[in-house]
Amino acid sequence: MAVFKTNLSTVGPLQRFGNIYYLSGNAPHRGGEDQAYLLIDPVKRVVQIGLWEKGKLTVYAPPGGRLPEPPDIRKLLANSPGERAVSAPGAPWELLPVQGRSPAAYVEAAASPNITSLSLYCENGRPYMAMLLNKPTAGARLTMSWNFAERLVNLAVQRANKEGTYWIGAVAGTPLVQHLMTQQGTAFLRINGRLEGEASLANAPAVLRSSLRSCVRF
Repeated sequence: MAVFKTNLSTVGPLQRFGNIYYLSGNAPHRGGEDQAYLLIDPVKRVVQIGLWEKGKLTVYAPPGGRLPEPPDIRKLLANSPGERAVSAPGAPWELLPVQGRSPAAYVEAAASPNITSLSLYCENGRPYMAMLLNKPTAGARLTMSWNFAERLVNLAVQRANKEGTYWIGAVAGTPLVQHLMTQQGTAFLRINGRLEGEASLANAPAVLRSSLRSCVRF
């Protein structure tokens, strides 16, 4: 309850959608990571709460099932991290085994509405980045950005499956690996300029040295 109250510190007006009264808000300057919504059905005498903590959503629904979300709340849900999101700052980098080739450097995105994970790997002597999304995205090309304490690295990525959930971009010629090796804390992520959570930088140097040694000179 204390977290819920904090995450409604900056709150919008009480509104109505059919029989449902609702409101939403966020902790000061923490929209997208620490926020909440409240649905009230006075006819059924039940409430439903959606609570984001560090970018992960938990829904507290009535015993009889979830209430229908008003359009404003559906829009909030679509633009915010979901129930399967990873809480910020996320887990350290790790080696991801790949059959028949060297392992990839892998990290889960944290507090992201759309990005599930990112990985770096070698292909034909060159480094590449793969991005896995949790929902289909239209188009053939995107710009995926890493923000390292105001040092921005933009990568052009291309659709790599028909569903639009897997995207690949070349890393050579960019300072991405250099920043991953030297920066600390977290890097903030963007797709086409839209904030997409963050990625931990913990353990990145050791993992990258192991996975990219055949295509990057350290």
